[in-house]
Amino acid sequence: MIFFTELGKYQPTSDYSGTSCTSCSSGHYAASTGSSSCTSCPAGTSAANSGVFLCPSCLSGKYSASSGSSGCTSCFGGTYSSATGASSASACQNCAANYYSGSAASACTACPSGQSSSAGSSSCEAVVTSCDAGQYLSTSSCVPCAVGMLQAVVLACTVSDSLSLNLA
Repeated sequence: MIFFTELGKYQPTSDYSGTSCTSCSSGHYAASTGSSSCTSCPAGTSAANSGVFLCPSCLSGKYSASSGSSGCTSCFGGTYSSATGASSASACQNCAANYYSGSAASACTACPSGQSSSAGSSSCEAVVTSCDAGQYLSTSSCVPCAVGMLQAVVLACTVSDSLSLNLA
C-alpha cells in the first residue's frame, strides 16, 4: 500500500508499507505528494530548513554555485549582484571607482562628497586635497619633503632658497 506523503516529505520505496513520512533534509525538496525521494535544490536556490516543497531563489547580492545548497553565499564587500537566482560567484561584480558596498549588496553606493574609493572597495576614504607645510600630495596621501626642500605647490617640493635653522 502506498502512503501519500505531504509536500516536503517522502517515503522511500523500501518502506511503502509504512505509514510515516520523512522530511526532506535542508538543501532538498519534495514538490509533490507521494514522493519516494527528495530532489536537490538546483544551483541558484537553497533551502535552509528541512521539509520544504520548493527551493527559493538566492536574493540579489547572493549566489549558490552548487545543487543541494542549504544557504546562499553573500557577495564580498566591494562587489554586488543585482540578479536573483545567481548560480556563480561571477555574478558578483566589482563596484566602480568612487562607489562602495558591504557584503551581500544588490547595488553599490556612491561615496559621500569629499571621499573616494578605488574599484572593488568596501569603503570610502577622505580625499586629501592639501598637505601641511613641508609635505606634498602624492596620489592620495601627504609625503614629507626631502631635507632642504620645501612645499611650494601642492604636488611637489622645491629647493629652498634660504634654509635657516634655529638651534637653541
